[in-house]
Amino acid sequence: TQHATHPAKHATDTRHARRLIVIILYAYYALYDRRDPYLSRGWLGVCAAAVVLVAVAAAVGVCLYFGAVFSATATIAIYLVLGIGLDDAFVICGAEANERGDFALDAKRVLGGADVAEVAAARVARAMAAAGPSIFVTSVTDFCAFVAGSFTTIPAIEAFCAFCAAAVLTDYLLQTTLFVAV
Repeated sequence: TQHATHPAKHATDTRHARRLIVIILYAYYALYDRRDPYLSRGWLGVCAAAVVLVAVAAAVGVCLYFGAVFSATATIAIYLVLGIGLDDAFVICGAEANERGDFALDAKRVLGGADVAEVAAARVARAMAAAGPSIFVTSVTDFCAFVAGSFTTIPAIEAFCAFCAAAVLTDYLLQTTLFVAV
C-alpha cells in the first residue's frame, strides 16, 4: 500500500531545503572573490556549511542517544548553529586572509627548499593564533547560555537549548579541527 503524505509536511520540507540552499549559497558568495580566482575561497564557504551541518547532525544524534526529545522547536537549532558556525568559519578565513600578506615569503621559503607541509602548518598556526581566542570565547559563551537554558521547566525550550548546546560544542570542535584541515 502507498502511504499518502500530508501536503503541509511536504511544503515544510521544501522550505527547509530552500533555506539551507540559500545559506550555502550565501557562504559561497561571502568568500568568493571574482577579481582573483586563485585567492577565491567560495568553495571553502560551502565546506564550512557542510562542517556545520555535520556538527548539527552529530549533536542531534548524541542528544537523541541520551534521551532528549526532538521537537519542532528544536529544528530552529539548525539555522541558529549554522549562523554561529559560519561566523566561526568566516573569522578563521578572515584571519587566514590577513596572513596572506606573508604568502610571498612563504612562496620564497618553498622555492628555497622548505617543506610545503611545514610552511602551510605555520600559516594555519598564525591564522588560528589570531582567530582562535575569538572563536573560543564566543563558543563558550553560547554553550553556557544554552546549557543554562536547558534547565528550564518548559520541555520544548529545554530540548531546544540542549540541542543547541551540544551543537555549539560539536561545531567548535569540528571548526578547530576538521574545517581548519580543509
